Amino acid sequence: APGSVALFMSDGIVEAQNTAGELYGFERAEALLNALPSDISAQGVVDRVLAAVREHLGTEEAQDDLTILVIRSLVTTPATTKSEAAAKTDNTEGEWVDAVDAETTSKINGENK
Repeated sequence: APGSVALFMSDGIVEAQNTAGELYGFERAEALLNALPSDISAQGVVDRVLAAVREHLGTEEAQDDLTILVIRSLVTTPATTKSEAAAKTDNTEGEWVDAVDAETTSKINGENK
């Protein structure tokens, strides 16, 4: 769906340990992500997570890499549900992904159908 976000991060994020020996942890990461505004950009997510981890580390160096990949959906499709897509394309529900992928690919390639 437009605005959806997928986030992938290395274990160095959640295992970042401060001078008191506390890990950043999944709970802090989840709380941070849930508190972000819904319209934040992918770069904004990366910046906020890295800032929070660096704040948690304080003067301690990161013990591992701090790798984050954020993907934010920007493409919209005319159909908003599987049933609408199936009805529009006359496909079964199992074929919905292929129908949407073909339409999205056409939009990305600038083709008008």
